[in-house]
Amino acid sequence: MTLRLQQAIDIAELLSMAEKLELLKKLSVLIQEAHALENQTEGERSDPMKKPLQKPTEAQPLEH
Repeated sequence: MTLRLQQAIDIAELLSMAEKLELLKKLSVLIQEAHALENQTEGERSDPMKKPLQKPTEAQPLEH
């Protein structure tokens, strides 16, 4: 684990539950975007004529 990641975790532990949920939503979107970009890049390598992937939509709120 990098120092920056550990610092981010330490800060996240100090957040309220509502703030942690907002952080989780944002991280989810960032991960979806990175995954879509990674898949798009792989698809272009294997099939340059393939239609690009759309940007993921905003994460849906968690139900309690």
